[in-house]
Amino acid sequence: MEATDCRCCKHGPVNYRWAGEDIERQDGETLSRAIARWFASKCANSELGWGNLDFNRFDKYKQRTEAYIEEKINRIEQGKLTPGSEIVVSESARKLGIVMFEFKWERNEFQLKQNKTEHIRHYDAEPEELAGYVFGLHMHLKDVRIEDDVVVNQKQDHEMAVAIKFHRQHENDGWTE
Repeated sequence: MEATDCRCCKHGPVNYRWAGEDIERQDGETLSRAIARWFASKCANSELGWGNLDFNRFDKYKQRTEAYIEEKINRIEQGKLTPGSEIVVSESARKLGIVMFEFKWERNEFQLKQNKTEHIRHYDAEPEELAGYVFGLHMHLKDVRIEDDVVVNQKQDHEMAVAIKFHRQHENDGWTE
């Protein structure tokens, strides 16, 4: 399995579904908008808690993050991600016999105080029995404020474990189209 095997880089539409944390959808809201709204709030609260975002910039940051994530999910649905730079095979999952891809997105966000480069991660599953479907499992803002690679990697492993948990759950209970 290689990054080029990911359905999200085949330049054709895929059926994207969310199979991770519960996300509330508002009336008439698209899935990509609901995920973007949920994740933007999660990121804004993290950056605020880390002291990297002033409260007076909270709403602007959240709006910009929502637009960014919605655009990324739209690119997933269009099959327009780039293998290698945006898509890698999750080696942690592969060691457990699970096929899972990790999407790596970086952006510079001038609303932030110190660490203006953000690293966003999205994990997906693409079950063989559901050709054309992609299931988002987990998203997180990678905490790179700490300069200790061991600590950063431990935190990343924890986030990967969350995605693997959702993958196993749906593998056992069935993927919902």
